[in-house]
Amino acid sequence: MSINFDIVKTTGMKTVMKLRKISPELALGAGIACGIGAIVAGCLASRKVDALVEETQNDLDILQDEIEAGHILEPKKVTFRVYSKTAWEFTKLYAPTIGLTMASVGFILASHGVLKKRYMGTLAAYHGLDEAFKAYRKRVAASVGEEAERIIMAGGHTEKNIKIENDDGTVETKKTNSVVLGDNTKKSPYEFDFNKHTSMLWDPNPDHSEIALRNVQNWANDLLNSRGHIFLNEVLDALGMQRTPAGAVCGWVKGCGDDYVDFGYWDTFYRDYQLDSDLCRKNIHLNFNCDGVIWDMI
Repeated sequence: MSINFDIVKTTGMKTVMKLRKISPELALGAGIACGIGAIVAGCLASRKVDALVEETQNDLDILQDEIEAGHILEPKKVTFRVYSKTAWEFTKLYAPTIGLTMASVGFILASHGVLKKRYMGTLAAYHGLDEAFKAYRKRVAASVGEEAERIIMAGGHTEKNIKIENDDGTVETKKTNSVVLGDNTKKSPYEFDFNKHTSMLWDPNPDHSEIALRNVQNWANDLLNSRGHIFLNEVLDALGMQRTPAGAVCGWVKGCGDDYVDFGYWDTFYRDYQLDSDLCRKNIHLNFNCDGVIWDMI
């Protein structure tokens, strides 16, 4: 019966790749198992300590009798041997506990090391994608205009022409600059809806909401200039909005990116975005100009 070594080789490589993929979990599991084993070994060794101490005490009592009888010429040397023997017996007794403890620490540190390398690799990949995407947005803005690029980024488009039928039956084409947004406007971890459901600072009066946004934006810029960095979650806290996982590592760093905090709302969206009525605007779309992941840049 012939063996297809290509299949064996392929299967072996797939198995190795799967083991490498779950290596942090395997190392962590091994570390926990060794830690439990160290506890068990320590408990078993402790049961023999009393007998070892009693044996050492008997040896010392016999040694003391020999010294008092004058049979031992170098009592210090002989006493040192007794204590050395006891120390060696204790070392052998707790050797499994010590070995398992060291193995447990080694496995856990190895698991942490693998995860740290993967985390740093993810950060590097994210930075590369973020820089490439920012450069792409700049090229689009240079081609179609900054405001048009923002509208496209928000998932919408600008209606430039509408047809109006006159009383005499003729059709007239009229240009308009109204903005139409798509159903899914949140395409980035830096985009948020500022409304009565998401923020404690929202007010039915759009002017009051705008004042609140500008005040928080000014505070964020002051903190950036004074401290040198600010996280997105800190800004969300100031706006009374819910924190996000991305906000814990993303934000702004002085000397990187735009060097200022911008909430990304402008007159077009502020005027046209999701109206409840002519008197009460229910939402303002925010698009923060975060520098990206800053956790490793502080």
